[in-house]
Amino acid sequence: MSDKFTGLCEQPVLATESASSKEDISLKVRSNTRAIAFPRQVAMYIVKQLTTASLPEIGRQFGGKHHTTVLHSINKIEELRRSDKELNRTITRLMDALQ
Repeated sequence: MSDKFTGLCEQPVLATESASSKEDISLKVRSNTRAIAFPRQVAMYIVKQLTTASLPEIGRQFGGKHHTTVLHSINKIEELRRSDKELNRTITRLMDALQ
């Protein structure tokens, strides 16, 4: 995997981590607690929107997650963006800052 992809993947992770309410959060850990899983799902969604990375590539960058986990995350965030205007604004701001 190229360093360019890894760099592009790191930007949404760092942006999502800093936007999260938790100070010491790592989205690459194997924990599935909501405090970690939800920001990780947002970061996976942003990576998919801003890169041409495949689902398996994204999964590998997030601690070896399976591609179906990445797909579930993307679908979940897409659905939540439609129903939660505040979340939609937050994700839009993050994506704008990364482009």
